[in-house]
Amino acid sequence: MNRRQFGKYALASALAGTWAPHASAQIKNFVIRLVRSNGWEQLMQRELCIPGTVYSVDPSNILSDRPGTKVCYSMELPQRGNQNEISAIPSGKYSAKARLSGANGPVIQLDVPGRDAIQIHSGNTVDHTLGCILLGTTAVSQATPRSSEILTAGKCWIGGSKTARNELLSIYGWTELDKQPPARPILVIVD
Repeated sequence: MNRRQFGKYALASALAGTWAPHASAQIKNFVIRLVRSNGWEQLMQRELCIPGTVYSVDPSNILSDRPGTKVCYSMELPQRGNQNEISAIPSGKYSAKARLSGANGPVIQLDVPGRDAIQIHSGNTVDHTLGCILLGTTAVSQATPRSSEILTAGKCWIGGSKTARNELLSIYGWTELDKQPPARPILVIVD
C-alpha cells in the first residue's frame, strides 16, 4: 500500500468509525451518547443540576442507532457558559480516552476546547464534580440519599455511581482486573 492509498484508507476508516493501523486488525470506536433532560433547571427549586441518560451507540450506525442502548443515568452542573469548574460542557461531539485518574479512579476523559480534565466518573452530588459528568444507576434525585443532610441542603443526588461507571467501562472493554485501559478510541456525543 503506497502513501496515497494509505491516506484514502485512513480517511475512509475514520469516517466509518474504524481505524486499522495494520491491514489485518480493525479497531472500532466506542461511541457514547449523553442525552440531557431539557427544562430541568426551571423545575428545580433547589441547587441546580442537569440530569441525563447515557447510551452506547453502534459506531457504524451513529445516525440510525438513535439514541442507542441505554447504559445508565448522568448528572452535570448547570450550563454556565462553559466556565471551568462550574459549568456543564456545551452540546457537541468530543474525542475521549479512558485513563486511570489519581482522584477518580477509572475515568473517560474528554477533549473539550477551553477546558481541562473533563471526565466521566463516579460521584453522587454536584459537590463531587468540577464540571465533569457523573454517572448513576438511578435517575437524578430518585435515589435514597445516605443522610438527611443531602435532603436539607436541597442538592441534586444520583445513586449507584460506581456500579454505573463500571458497567460503562465494561461495555468499553475495561474491567477492574485490567491495570491499563484498552487503546480503543472513544467518541462522546452530548445532545
